[in-house]
Amino acid sequence: MVTRCLLSLVLTIVFDNIVTAQVSIESLLREMADRSALARFPEPVYQSLQSSSYNRASVTKDSAGWYADSDGTGFIRTEEKNGRKEWVVMEHEGPGAITRMWAPYFYHGGLDDLEGPDIHIYIDGDTVPAISENYFKLITGRGSFPDPFARRTARAGDGYMPVPFAKSCKVTFNKKPFYHIINYRGYAPGTSVKRFSIQQLRSSLPVMDSVSRSLHTVLAQNTSLVSRQMNGILKPGWEMPLIVQRTAAIREFSIEFDPQQLQQHPQLLRSIIVTASFDGKETVWVPLGDFFSGSGAVRPFQTFTRTVNAMGQMSCTWVMPFEKSAVLALKNIGEENFNVKNFRLKYSGWDWDERSMHFHANWRSNELLPGNIFRDWNFIDIKGKGVIVGDQLTVINPDEGWWGEGDEKIYIDEDRDRQFPGHFGTGTEDYYGWAGGENPGKDDIFSHPFLANIEVGSVTSGRRGARGFNICTRVRALDAIPFQKGLVFDMEASPGTQIRNPWDFLDFSAVVFWYGAPGVVHNRPALPAEALKPLITLQQIDSMAIDAKKLYSGIKGAIEVQTIRMKAISGEASFVVKKAPEAAGTNIFNRGDYFLISSGKAGGSVVFTLTEQFKRSELLLAFVSQHSFCMVQVYVNGIKAGGPIDLSNDNITGKIPVSLGVYDPLNNEFNIQLDIIPVKTTRIKGCSLGLDYFKVRALD
Repeated sequence: MVTRCLLSLVLTIVFDNIVTAQVSIESLLREMADRSALARFPEPVYQSLQSSSYNRASVTKDSAGWYADSDGTGFIRTEEKNGRKEWVVMEHEGPGAITRMWAPYFYHGGLDDLEGPDIHIYIDGDTVPAISENYFKLITGRGSFPDPFARRTARAGDGYMPVPFAKSCKVTFNKKPFYHIINYRGYAPGTSVKRFSIQQLRSSLPVMDSVSRSLHTVLAQNTSLVSRQMNGILKPGWEMPLIVQRTAAIREFSIEFDPQQLQQHPQLLRSIIVTASFDGKETVWVPLGDFFSGSGAVRPFQTFTRTVNAMGQMSCTWVMPFEKSAVLALKNIGEENFNVKNFRLKYSGWDWDERSMHFHANWRSNELLPGNIFRDWNFIDIKGKGVIVGDQLTVINPDEGWWGEGDEKIYIDEDRDRQFPGHFGTGTEDYYGWAGGENPGKDDIFSHPFLANIEVGSVTSGRRGARGFNICTRVRALDAIPFQKGLVFDMEASPGTQIRNPWDFLDFSAVVFWYGAPGVVHNRPALPAEALKPLITLQQIDSMAIDAKKLYSGIKGAIEVQTIRMKAISGEASFVVKKAPEAAGTNIFNRGDYFLISSGKAGGSVVFTLTEQFKRSELLLAFVSQHSFCMVQVYVNGIKAGGPIDLSNDNITGKIPVSLGVYDPLNNEFNIQLDIIPVKTTRIKGCSLGLDYFKVRALD
């Protein structure tokens, strides 16, 4: 991560010659509710920063540890204060403001431990914290931050109350940290900031009340807005444009339709395209359903900037300024007529200046990925100047299990050259403001001003299970991400802990909402050929999975040993994946290979870590036998798992998985330690150990 000294230098260079205004709780609250503020490059300028508990084994892109799970362990350091231990989870030198805090409302012990740590927020070098209270209560609206500036989602809490500081900020917990994310701003040195205090928080209640109403308002409230509207049948190949010729800003656009029509012809949600061109450049090209989070069906939800209801109304209130002209249109590139009851925009004047930016919305179309490979899946790559203000992820999951253990990795400006993201998250559901702990279900659907879990699978299993569409969206206000040179937004496409097989396909698509200065470029062009493809169905994915499974010789539910986080804690061990010899014949090997561990005569110890484990489970491990192999003693979370296992055999062979016993996870992990015991024979110069795969059988 950037050191404090280097960060200070970067801020000084970036913010040179910027005239700053005073920042306070009230100014930030008003900015939070001002949609127009997002359409101008921020002033005072700030860097969007993030501290999180991401796994510190993630160091170098695409190397070992880059996709390390178990992201609830990271912190900066520990400190002793008045005889007690505190864990530092965030610190910043210089003026700034905390803009968002997230955590699951359960702790290391799982859903049985809902107490969690106390949070201490030290401001401007003070030894007495400005905030000191239970963290879970603070971010779920039961502490100093009132609803809606802190509220509960699904097994998590999100606090959006701004905490400004003039000189520095340090955040600590009084217990070992678990999953957490803190977003904050770093302002230029010399920026005038009125520091946070509980007294000022209380005096800001009238502003909070006004802002709360604005955050939950669906439509633009300015009665002087000018309207443009059209209606009628949008035939295949036609478009319905709304045109404005002047300097102005669109404050709202809405579409009214017959919900029965889209229910009968869901392909219209993909073949009707929302487009927008500002000052002669097309900046929006997104299928209607994807723009309004309804891929495959109309799904009601309400956030600060987009709303869909069951009556057949969609509205968008992101402000879209332009200097000379705007064309907002619906295009029909499909084969069905679309009955548009009303397509309307509302606009008003805009003072176009050097800070003004055009609104962008870009779609990455569906990509079907196997569920056993980690990768960084790119939302967008932008070169130029702008601000990210929102995004949406749609995952079609044919499995009942959890699909979203991937972390967001957002590279801002110099992060691209450093090849390390400034924002490194802890899990897909964490990024979208909720939490795991159990398989998601229909009860986890919610809509808040800045976060919405719009759809959660559950098409075959009642109220729990992730099979089907899973749609999450996030709106950014105070936590918007400005960039001067460019931005890369990746999300790990992760098989998590339950989806491990190559036939467990996951289908990903995404939309990014952002503002860009004139001249900005990106890697997400219009995709008419993709939009014309029929919407993929679960039945089609199931069929492809059957075909893929026929071509796969592996064992369902097997977790390949070579994919698990591992370290040697003693001995000089080497590791290599070995192909099973043809002589093995019909012996049991998953995927036709195994993991060979070689050590010296004295043996050694190796530890494998199975992460994201929340339930009492039976653990099984498939060993490999050979005449030159050793004995091994297994420990699970420090508990001896039976006696030594002899892996010597006349011929190399796989073995039926050996049950290691039933265990409760420790800190949501199973640590399997293998002590290699040399065999006393002159034939063996060292000692070797063969492993094939793990299996985890969770007990209900």
